[in-house]
Amino acid sequence: DYEDYLATTFYAKSVNVVMSPEGGEPYEVRVWMDGMQLPRGQAGVDIMFDEEGNSSVLVDESRMYHLVQVPEFGGHDLKLSSNSPDFLVFAYTFGAFKEQPES
Repeated sequence: DYEDYLATTFYAKSVNVVMSPEGGEPYEVRVWMDGMQLPRGQAGVDIMFDEEGNSSVLVDESRMYHLVQVPEFGGHDLKLSSNSPDFLVFAYTFGAFKEQPES
C-alpha cells in the first residue's frame, strides 16, 4: 500500500539519494515525480520498472542511488515510499548544472 513516504520539492536536473538496508534485507522504494510514476526517459540509472510501469529502486547495499535525470533544469515534486521498517534515507544530492552561454 506504500502509505508511508518522504516527499520534497526540488529544483535540479538530477536527484540522488543515499539509502541503506540497515536490517540487512534488501527492500523496494517506490519513486514518484509530480504525482506520477517516473517516465522512463527521466529515470536515473538505478530505477527499475515492473510490468505495470511502477518505478522503483531496490535498496540492497548502503550507497547513493541515482533516481531522477531530467533533460532540463526545473522544479518537480519527488515522493519516495517503502513498506519496509528498515527504510532509511541519509542524504539527498541534486544536480543543478545549467550551461552558460558562450562568450
